[in-house]
Amino acid sequence: MEGEVVKIGEVVFATVFNMLSNVMMSRDFIGLGEESSSGVMKSLIRRMMEVASAPNLSDFYPILGGLDLQGLKKRSMELMGRTFAMWEPVIEERRRERRRSSVSSHQDFLDSLLDRAFSNDQINQLFAVCSLSL
Repeated sequence: MEGEVVKIGEVVFATVFNMLSNVMMSRDFIGLGEESSSGVMKSLIRRMMEVASAPNLSDFYPILGGLDLQGLKKRSMELMGRTFAMWEPVIEERRRERRRSSVSSHQDFLDSLLDRAFSNDQINQLFAVCSLSL
């Protein structure tokens, strides 16, 4: 596509995130096209990083910690819930595949966690930490 502008930052973000998601679940979650439905995942990850990096008053004044004056805890919980909802079908599909056949064709991080009987909540927490490490 000659003459089109390439947003290098977008391409690098999608590539790195998809490499990580392939190691974790053998699946791409972000497409390179702007019109793709993967924009939801990209937006969620970016918003989670913004909330995680926002300065929190309770870091400076620990006595305010339980109040969540800025709503950062509430927003992060909402974003994490929406992200988990996107991963849940993949995890459940893999659990069904493993019930049908004891041998998995994927051999990724998710398979390792399922072999060790991790719950969906535990898997989601690990994946959230990995995705925020970008």
